[in-house]
Amino acid sequence: MPRPEIHNKDISDSVKLTPEMRTYSDSVLETNFVTERRKKSLQKPQDKLGAYRGDNKNKNIIKPATFDGQGSWIDYKSHFEACSSINGWTDTEKGLYLAVSLRGQAQGVLGNLPTDKRQTFIELVRSLEERFSPANQTELYRTQLRGASSKSFRKPS
Repeated sequence: MPRPEIHNKDISDSVKLTPEMRTYSDSVLETNFVTERRKKSLQKPQDKLGAYRGDNKNKNIIKPATFDGQGSWIDYKSHFEACSSINGWTDTEKGLYLAVSLRGQAQGVLGNLPTDKRQTFIELVRSLEERFSPANQTELYRTQLRGASSKSFRKPS
């Protein structure tokens, strides 16, 4: 009469052990296998933004302020880069965080970019600099100031 087979679901559906085949090392291997499976099932998956990483899982994220195009782009960019350094963001993460921090006119720049470049940090910074930090902006402000002051000091005719 053949001996009944012992079916162990934790190892695999295809592995069947008879009592003669089971040894101490088999039970140790089985225990280790089950333990490793449980460990893997308890691990949290990493998200796309790296919010859960083994090295900073207890670290708070420093959120950058929003940028609406009214203030200085150079000042905001410095602030944003400080936040990204503290948080240890990758270029992909920096692009995503910068994109969601834009408001008002600055958000319009985001909308004008092609879809595939909206979350690319380098492309986004380049577009924002073109719009809010042109090379001759200082001269533009001087010209606007001269024009505004000359209009306000003219005598009515």
